[in-house]
Amino acid sequence: FVPLLIATSVWWVARRAEGRAQEGPLELATVATPRAPGDCRDSHELLVMDANRQFEAPVHLGGGSRLVLVGDSITESWRGTSCFSSCKRCQGVPEVLRQTLGVRWPDPLVLAVSGDQTQHVLWRLDNGELPPQLASCECVLFSMLIGTNNLGNGHSPQDAHAGMVMVARTLLKHALGKLLVNAVLPRADWNARKRRNSNLDPSFTPMIEQVNAMMNQSVAELERQFPGRVSFVDCGALFLNDRKKVRMDLMPDMLHPNAAGHRLMAGCLETALVELGNGPCPKDQGFNETHQITTRT
Repeated sequence: FVPLLIATSVWWVARRAEGRAQEGPLELATVATPRAPGDCRDSHELLVMDANRQFEAPVHLGGGSRLVLVGDSITESWRGTSCFSSCKRCQGVPEVLRQTLGVRWPDPLVLAVSGDQTQHVLWRLDNGELPPQLASCECVLFSMLIGTNNLGNGHSPQDAHAGMVMVARTLLKHALGKLLVNAVLPRADWNARKRRNSNLDPSFTPMIEQVNAMMNQSVAELERQFPGRVSFVDCGALFLNDRKKVRMDLMPDMLHPNAAGHRLMAGCLETALVELGNGPCPKDQGFNETHQITTRT
């Protein structure tokens, strides 16, 4: 009975974090803010450990660029976890990562926590997930997918967009690598937003289109400030059918891609990442190839 109770509690906490309605007043999307204690917050400490392990002292390997995936539950799925606990909807996703992006960029570093919004990613980056040895490595390719939980928790498209820009700017200012900014993916679990405020438009589609249009323009502006270091990709069309509705075969819960959805997204990301730049990694900027992903047991 006790093991079952513990397992049920872990599942409930993780599921509650995935796109749930935020309680209390909205946090500012542009101000670094930690998650509440017990609300997947301890995942951050494990990610800090991963970041430091993978980018340890230079080992003079040289070779290609290194990939770092930053985001929320959709990105954490690459690890096969939600809040560092195994999740059913993540089944097969780590294998997809190894078979796709992991072929060109072995052992990608996944810095993602289920339920995170832009302000939470800002806090994580400010508090250890961007260690000096990672930040100073010019051969790193960052892929950033964040913002959907801001919309799901009641932020306006303008606020979500501002938070996304702040995360992108933080990565570009405080790290030397290149950045691929992802458009917010389609979603249709409108009840999450309706629960937050019954007066809000429950449909995500107009908001997502607005955020992505603004973000595309903002990335063009960032590219002028950081030439050759940032680009934008929208993989959302992969998840829509001919009627512009979310494909249930790729997003069974209308929010998170399954393994098949992640495989399609990996192809989209690889094309954009290669175009952004997959040049040689200076041999004095190291990478620990013996890195092991931290998981909670």
